[in-house]
Amino acid sequence: MTRSHPFLCLHPATNRPSPSFRCALGAGLAWLVLAVSATAAGVSWKVGSSPRAKGSPWAVVSSTSGEELALYSDRQNKVHLQFKLAGTFKTFAPGRCPTFQIDRQQPLYHLAIDQGCHLDQKHALIDVGDVRNRVLVSGLVDQLMNGTQIAFRYVTADGAYHEADFPLNGSSLAISRALGRGVRVRAK
Repeated sequence: MTRSHPFLCLHPATNRPSPSFRCALGAGLAWLVLAVSATAAGVSWKVGSSPRAKGSPWAVVSSTSGEELALYSDRQNKVHLQFKLAGTFKTFAPGRCPTFQIDRQQPLYHLAIDQGCHLDQKHALIDVGDVRNRVLVSGLVDQLMNGTQIAFRYVTADGAYHEADFPLNGSSLAISRALGRGVRVRAK
């Protein structure tokens, strides 16, 4: 007598589908375990404490190569997007703010230094708007909350060109929590 694999739901004697409840339950549990582990393996946004604006929450995600993207609000209710280089790269090229694009659609964001983009050696800080009367009017934040992926392109001090991709799954909830209770985001 041969035995069938427990996830195939075949009767051991006939190798035909078994009508037993246990078999169906076992298969259902197997699919549930696979679905949960696939979701857990995916990178998603989290809410943490901002190292720049002490004590304020921020929404953060990491790329597969170690870069980090975070969104937070400072004490003056200004909202910032921070892009941080991975530890393997030295510094940004001087005077070259990274460009970024959500879902490979227009617009491609290209900001001038000190006009919406501020650089230090490992961080690009991008101004995205102000919260006024519990409303943030920002097309960029709206796209972050409703998109699927954001790609950053940047040049390091050695002249090398790089790209970092971040998934946007879970960004809507994390950004809402980071901005605070009752803050609404509008595109325009």
